[in-house]
Formats: sequence, structure tokens, C-alpha cells
Amino acid sequence: MADNGISSIESYPNLRGQKMAYLITSLKAYQTRERSGGLAVLMQQQADALSDQDISDIAYYYSKLGTEADKQ
Repeated sequence: MADNGISSIESYPNLRGQKMAYLITSLKAYQTRERSGGLAVLMQQQADALSDQDISDIAYYYSKLGTEADKQ
């Protein structure tokens, strides 16, 4: 993932501009192992290290990338 939130791999999703609630739900689903398959193990390991505040902050950051708030 490039630091601008745009995936460098075609089959991976872009995070830039993604809805905050979706990102929070997704990261929490990795923590609870509700999401599996594909790269889930890698994502689960990453999500396990995150606090609820970390998840909220990350989701906020990526949800605002590419929006007007990003340009201020």
C-alpha cells in the first residue's frame, strides 16, 4: 500500500477515501477473526496490535485522504 492510500496491487482495495465506518468494521472483524481467507492472517496480525483509538484514528485518516479536508 502506498502512503497515499492507493493500492499498488490491482486485487487489493484502495483505502483512500474509504468510508470510516467500513474501515473500523473491517479492522475489528480482523481482530475477532470474523474475516478470513486470502491475506486475512496478515491483516489479523496487524489489527491485533491496534487499540480502539488506533483503529479510529487510522479509519479517520484514510477516510479523509483525497477529500477537501485533506487539502487544508
